[in-house]
Amino acid sequence: MKVLINEEVKRELNEAIDTINMGALSYIKESVSVDLVNNGMSDDEIEGLLHKEISIDNISEDNKYVFLNALYKNLKNKKLNPKLLLESEEGSLDRTIAGAIYNINTDSLDNIKNVVTKKLSERNINESTIRGLFSKETCVKELDEKSQFFVINALYEAMEDESLNPLNFFDKELVEEYKKKPSKDNMPQYYYDYKFKLKFANRYNEKTKKVVLALFRKSKTFEDKFDKDICNFNIKELKEFFKSLKSKTIRSLQNQISTIETYVKFAQLPENREGKTELKVNYATAFDSRNKLEELLYRQAVENMILDEEDVMIMSEDAENAQDGVIPALLFTGVSHKNEFEELINLTINDVDLENKKIKLKDRELTMNDTTARLVERAYSQDVYYSINGESARKYKITEGENILRGLRKKLKVKSQIISQRIARISKMWADESGEDENFVNATTLSYSGQIHLAKQMLDSGMFLDDVVNEVLHTFGVPNNESSRFYLKTRIQTYMDAK
Repeated sequence: MKVLINEEVKRELNEAIDTINMGALSYIKESVSVDLVNNGMSDDEIEGLLHKEISIDNISEDNKYVFLNALYKNLKNKKLNPKLLLESEEGSLDRTIAGAIYNINTDSLDNIKNVVTKKLSERNINESTIRGLFSKETCVKELDEKSQFFVINALYEAMEDESLNPLNFFDKELVEEYKKKPSKDNMPQYYYDYKFKLKFANRYNEKTKKVVLALFRKSKTFEDKFDKDICNFNIKELKEFFKSLKSKTIRSLQNQISTIETYVKFAQLPENREGKTELKVNYATAFDSRNKLEELLYRQAVENMILDEEDVMIMSEDAENAQDGVIPALLFTGVSHKNEFEELINLTINDVDLENKKIKLKDRELTMNDTTARLVERAYSQDVYYSINGESARKYKITEGENILRGLRKKLKVKSQIISQRIARISKMWADESGEDENFVNATTLSYSGQIHLAKQMLDSGMFLDDVVNEVLHTFGVPNNESSRFYLKTRIQTYMDAK
């Protein structure tokens, strides 16, 4: 390693030496000397450096680093941090990041800067660090390895530049580990009075706790809107919140209301009441009849079994294996589930254009969103399948081949029953998180949801309904006949009328 010592560093170094030679700061000088001795520097060299009889230019690179680090450690002078003075090689991580940030600042790419900032905030990188990176007040070398990964990955996803691909700098296993989505359960910014909400949620087991916290993340928007904790909502405010949950079944809605009812009781306990609520009435108990609950159901979803794109992408990305998560994403995109998932089973990497986010099938071409394209790439690259049962996990070798979905134990293709099982497992995980019915998600509802999503995009662009119906049927590989046109048109109209 080579430490770059310019004139500015030398000035800071001289001032630092003068400072520790002051009588009042002799204890710092002693601490620096101890550090240097512990790192193998000779007494003569230490004396020479501290009395300016030996120039830093005349000692070894290793000792330059040791000397600067001792001063930095004891004086907290950032300009003497040797990590920031190490020479960077062409293509090194810090140099690559610096180049990308330079381009963003020079070309005034505010949209990309905003995307990167958002992605880093989601990874709990604090605002001052983010601002420092863009203003060059913070060097990437100051960050820990995980934070460095988040920075390069955020730039890569925002700029779509292969020179920024984290795989250029980190091992594949590390990339997969760091790319796992952080849990919002531990992020106070997603809650109204996180400390109190967590105190309540901690009364449950881990599985139920996740569901409870997910509900509180949804309530925050309304708590901010009404400027009060949900334990203080009146009936009208609770009704507005419960309706916003877009529950698709009576059971899931009852579960969510029951949670809020229990939370209000908790807030009204004598030991919790002070400063939390003055209400002595639990308004959540007012939603106690089937008629009242049915008024709050998400009608177009109940009648058409429609999932939002966000829901599908979240459940896909949250899957334990990309080989599993890619399935609902592809079905939502338009890959057919007919003939026992024949199209999905036979899909290969040769059918996919990741750069342009296209899937080329025999009779049509599909367009992927960013999440689906990323899942396809990860699924194809995955070579080990994790089977998790409770707290134990087993690893299985995924068969090599060109198919996106591949079997285990030397089986090139997966069977249709396996795909159905994987969808069911994802559905259960999603149900545990959302409180919805775990039977709601299946191949048919995923396909129907994708059809409605595409139809809405086309209608919003100005296309006529009949043209939209024909285009959606073609995209999803559905035979175009009078019956299929009628049913799709009805689903679209029901959905749009409900909107």
